[in-house]
Amino acid sequence: MKIALISASANPAGSGFMEKRVSEIASTLSKKNEVHIYCNKFWNGKSELKKNNIFFHGITDIESIEKGKKSFSSKLSFSVKLLRELKKEEFDLIDCQNFSFLSCLASKLSSKKSKLVFSWYDFLGAYWLVKYPFIGMLPMILEDYLKNSADKNIALSSTLKEKINKSELIPFGLNLKELSKVKKSKKKFQVIYAGPLIKEKNLSFLIKSLDENVKALFIGEGPERDFLEKLSLDENKDVSFMNPLNEKETLSLIKASKLFVLTSKRENLNFYAFQAMALGTPVVSLDYSMNDVSNYIRKTGLVVPAIKTTLKANINRLLQNPFARAKIAREQKQLMKQHEIGKSIEELETLYKKLTKI
Repeated sequence: MKIALISASANPAGSGFMEKRVSEIASTLSKKNEVHIYCNKFWNGKSELKKNNIFFHGITDIESIEKGKKSFSSKLSFSVKLLRELKKEEFDLIDCQNFSFLSCLASKLSSKKSKLVFSWYDFLGAYWLVKYPFIGMLPMILEDYLKNSADKNIALSSTLKEKINKSELIPFGLNLKELSKVKKSKKKFQVIYAGPLIKEKNLSFLIKSLDENVKALFIGEGPERDFLEKLSLDENKDVSFMNPLNEKETLSLIKASKLFVLTSKRENLNFYAFQAMALGTPVVSLDYSMNDVSNYIRKTGLVVPAIKTTLKANINRLLQNPFARAKIAREQKQLMKQHEIGKSIEELETLYKKLTKI
């Protein structure tokens, strides 16, 4: 098969959920197929690169990425250039990651002879109107159009499968072999969170739920950073902040911590939370209806009501009881064994062959 994978981020050395998944898929499938990745450049030099039997097509240069970051204009520019580049080649199948919708639209417009797959990492639906009250209707309509326009939708979780038409559940995958090699950091924290520092993550709730003697670490960046740092000082809480680290350092710190706490009001696939479970660090999550991580860990008993005193009591109970932590760690680690990346890729390749009849 000649396959095109569309993903703005696709650096094999990166730590993002999407880029890790795309890199793993390409690495495996390229052994028997011709695999092309259309992405933002993560290398210097010409726009096309062949590495480890994978053909990389750099849509946007490094300087433009740094200037535009994740702005709408940068996504629009990527999608327009993507449409032009995809028309230069013919593929048996195009698999576009659903961040952003504009890339999916470009893939749709250029896939006249190719089978088209959309891989869904998230689906907002009516939540667009909450997130963007004045313009949310536009992305909501586009999202609804796209979920009905591919030959097949791939849902990376059971919750997403329920929301998306014509979808097939191929769960997210973790490279459990590589995770087993992670060493604990010498720096020890009792509570850890890794990810963007944005309002949806509800981290002020977490800070207020910590006892003053609990040592916590937040790894990430975002518009809430200054507010959260000030809040932790005002509340006299022992919270340290680190800018995003490389994957090895982040996972090492997660493995050395006693608890990974997720207080998000809305959460779909939190890669760090799943990696924490695979590493043996228990994950505590709040019981919000739009926090899908809770669905994965509900059986382990670590989904707690969104009440500060209740969260505080559960954090303290687990910090003081190593036997309870160990039991939950075993259960969550066992749960993550269902998500070995090799199994996910086998299911994906079977789907590709079924669609292309190759």
